Amino acid sequence: MELIRGWESKFTPAEIGGIRLSKARIFRSAGEEDGVGDEREGEIRASMPVASIEVTGGAGLLAPTTVSVDLDPDEPPLVAEDMEPGEKREWREDLHVEDAALDSPFLLCLSRRPRTKDDWEGVREALPARYDTWTVTDDVCRLQFEVECGIKRWLALHEVTEHSIYRYRGWVSYSYETIPPGVDPGELGNLVQARWFRKRKKYSGQQEYRLAWEIQSPQWENLPDTIDIELTNTGLSLFRPWTPPAE
Repeated sequence: MELIRGWESKFTPAEIGGIRLSKARIFRSAGEEDGVGDEREGEIRASMPVASIEVTGGAGLLAPTTVSVDLDPDEPPLVAEDMEPGEKREWREDLHVEDAALDSPFLLCLSRRPRTKDDWEGVREALPARYDTWTVTDDVCRLQFEVECGIKRWLALHEVTEHSIYRYRGWVSYSYETIPPGVDPGELGNLVQARWFRKRKKYSGQQEYRLAWEIQSPQWENLPDTIDIELTNTGLSLFRPWTPPAE
């Protein structure tokens, strides 16, 4: 698998000896102004029950005898004439969950390598115009390892000796038009991949592959939003110069 990455020439790994990692919420806050972030990515929507109707009467009833409705009193009544005795129906709604108190992982974002000029033009249009230099990487596992070594070095230099690092990687899905789908409240405990590996369909031209690191430490509860890590020569060599296809 070959992945490309766009850079401003003054910030290429070879130029600065490493890379800058930013938290996912930084990309979100950049929104459409930057051309990278989806202002709705990472949004949490929990699927919550808002009303239920249950038929508890005997056979032959045309309407329920027990109704439990949690909707606004001004809402029209629910019609359930087609329900059978013993049947229960539940209405659910995806409600936005405030996530300001939740941290987000550090990301390294890349894109699928275009093989033709047409493919390249699609990716180029979907990414920021300020990118004037491109690199290609063909060993994602090694890249993840080398970047993680750089993260551990950064933590050590800042005297963070107690920490846990959780790593994720995979393709971003472009599975919704405007609003992220909701999840069951019981699934809210582990949402890194569900939250930060999906965007709206309008961003599908980015063909994005993400590496993510969630860092937790009792010594430094709120890590900065960006960290600059050094890479070894081996790590730097994983970002080879790349020229877009001409045809």
